[in-house]
Amino acid sequence: MLYTQSFHSNLKQLHDILSPVCADLAGSLPVNLQVLNLGAAIIIVAARTFWLQSREATPSDFQISLGQYMSLGIADKVRNEILEAFGGAGGEVYTSDEQNARLLQIVLENQMGLGA
Repeated sequence: MLYTQSFHSNLKQLHDILSPVCADLAGSLPVNLQVLNLGAAIIIVAARTFWLQSREATPSDFQISLGQYMSLGIADKVRNEILEAFGGAGGEVYTSDEQNARLLQIVLENQMGLGA
């Protein structure tokens, strides 16, 4: 029960952190691409957050990494790459091995290094 309460508390904190920046992350992307973009952003920011911690990462650590993701222009770069890769798919995104590989490539190429 304690784990469930902690999980729900962390989800609420994540929601509270992401809500103010969702519109900035989405830009003018169509809704289906907004979902891919938000997922990519969460993965990139979480990877940065947990990579730098020698202790348990906190929501404030995630918030700091998210701020860096936005301020360093990585968010804009990822959004543009997703639009370029999937914008002509007519709503049919993430359905082929090639598209899966391209999304993975976008995430991996935009990981925030230790110097970021």
